[in-house]
Amino acid sequence: MLALWQGKQPQIDPTELAQFSSLSSAAQIEKMVGDYRFRTRFAYIWGDATIPNEDAPSWKELSWFGFFNDKAFPWTYHNEHGWIYVNSNSDEDMWFYDTSTNTWFWTSKAIYPYMRDATRNSWVYFNRGTSPRQFYDFTKEAWELR
Repeated sequence: MLALWQGKQPQIDPTELAQFSSLSSAAQIEKMVGDYRFRTRFAYIWGDATIPNEDAPSWKELSWFGFFNDKAFPWTYHNEHGWIYVNSNSDEDMWFYDTSTNTWFWTSKAIYPYMRDATRNSWVYFNRGTSPRQFYDFTKEAWELR
């Protein structure tokens, strides 16, 4: 069962390992699925992320996407987008649901801050560093605050 952690085992201390080993298979699965160390192994999009501050290991940075906290992955807190729900099975591109706008966006490290707004069926450009956030909608040919 521990093989499912794939590389996260160093984060498991001996006491936790003993407790885990004493659980039934069903309880082990429930415990693993609820543990961020197991869930984040599926965060392929964050594969190249760095931890800029070792005192805050849940905060990571991608040069193309910025700073984020993925401890609740797939729910992720992004320093500019706020809470997003990330869906990705690669390290190149991702879908994310933006809770503040109820919008699904698709983007990739090759094109971000350009994004496909699937909810409106349009392409947008995110003007990084703006608050409130500014998006240029190419279909409307206009800037919007979101």
